[in-house]
Amino acid sequence: MRTATQSKWALFLALLMISLIAACSSGSGSVKADTAGGSSGTEWYKKIAEDTLLDTAYKNIIFSKFETTQEIEQAYPGTISYCRDSAITRLKEKNIFNTVTMEAPGATYDGPTLLVKVKVTHLRIVSSAARVWGGVFAGSSGMETTLTLIDAGTNTTVRVKDVGTYNNPYGAMYSGSDHSLPMDMGRILADYLVAVIPQ
Repeated sequence: MRTATQSKWALFLALLMISLIAACSSGSGSVKADTAGGSSGTEWYKKIAEDTLLDTAYKNIIFSKFETTQEIEQAYPGTISYCRDSAITRLKEKNIFNTVTMEAPGATYDGPTLLVKVKVTHLRIVSSAARVWGGVFAGSSGMETTLTLIDAGTNTTVRVKDVGTYNNPYGAMYSGSDHSLPMDMGRILADYLVAVIPQ
């Protein structure tokens, strides 16, 4: 007959195995999606590839200041800037646009210019303490944005797109993707622009 200690160890090992199997089967950290439901990374990139191209091959990408709600700004001060900087860095690394920068009063640019406005409509980042103590039960970290693309030459809105990302709570226990979420979101926004702007 098993002792109480042996039973506890058996239960612990069983739960550990279930967690490891679930983590492996669910893939790594971030799950990319353009809906709040969350889809796999492969599905996300397939979706943006299927989005219709814009009509103009823009050479300059200009970002307005990222907007968000007062509640999000108070809960996560300064976090939105990480998303913005990540998007700009990613686009510069692609080296396919003449200019990628923040909007500046009175600035002019040679060639077709796309003004990009981003509003963060939802943000939840699971804290380190909550992840350590709650594990998968602390839930997913997630970020949702509304992307508005404006032709700077005609001041015409050419597309409005909801773009979001939710991480996998199993993977987040091992990858630390909760706190990389804003940077991941910036790269997703950049990749979307690359996907829909004709080259």
